[in-house]
Parts: sequence; structure tokens; C-alpha cells
Amino acid sequence: MPFVTINTNPTEEMLCNFYLEFNSGYRFYCKWYMSEGYYEKVSKIIVNGEYLVKSKNVNGKVITNLWEHEIEISSAMESGTKSAELPIVFTSIADCYILAISKDIEVEKIIGTAEALNDSVSFKGEALLDGGCHNYNFEL
Repeated sequence: MPFVTINTNPTEEMLCNFYLEFNSGYRFYCKWYMSEGYYEKVSKIIVNGEYLVKSKNVNGKVITNLWEHEIEISSAMESGTKSAELPIVFTSIADCYILAISKDIEVEKIIGTAEALNDSVSFKGEALLDGGCHNYNFEL
């Protein structure tokens, strides 16, 4: 598993080292996951007169990215204000996490006033699910 020191004050070099440690065959599918506080620090980095974090408008939604990889802001991640915290991850969740269904999914069609008024069909499903990392070498 690659190792990169994560600074409480990120720099372009640290982020680039973090990015390059990841297997290039998987980079295409990856996203950046950051705590809100750390994202605020990363978004202020200026290189050659331009912000490192870019944004684009896709179907009316602003999507921020770093080196063409989308940034997801997570309230569940550590803030990154202390040296032992991990406020940033670059990975593809779909390629390293698996969801298992422990029993059959029970699906029921719902017929109600809202569905009738909207001319739509709704379904309710119930399942017992579990998940875990199956490709632990994939994550950084």
C-alpha cells in the first residue's frame, strides 16, 4: 500500500505525490473525497496564477474537480487539523467495496394518491445488506 505524508496545510506537491502513488490503471475511475475543512484549504491553492481546483457546470450542477477528478465533500471525514488525521482520500469506492445481500429482497408495489396524481409507479423494497472492502490494495 502506498504511503504519502498528508500535511495539515496541503500543497500542490503533496497532492501530486498523493495522486501519483495511486495505480495509473485505476485512476480514471477515481474521485477525491475530502473533509469540508480540508477542501477549503485545497481550493485556495494557486499555481501559475490559477486555482488548482476547477469547477464546471454540468446540467445546472456545479462540479468541482482536481486534475479532472471529481471532488466529493464528506462530513464524515476527519478535519485534517491534526497531524494524525486523514482528511483526504483518492479512490474508486466501486472498485474496492462490495455490497452483499444477506437475504432475498422483498419488493412491494405501492398504489396511493400521490402515485395516481403523478401518474407514476412506486416500489418499496426491504433487504438485509452488509458490505466490506474486497480489494484493500486498491485504496490509498
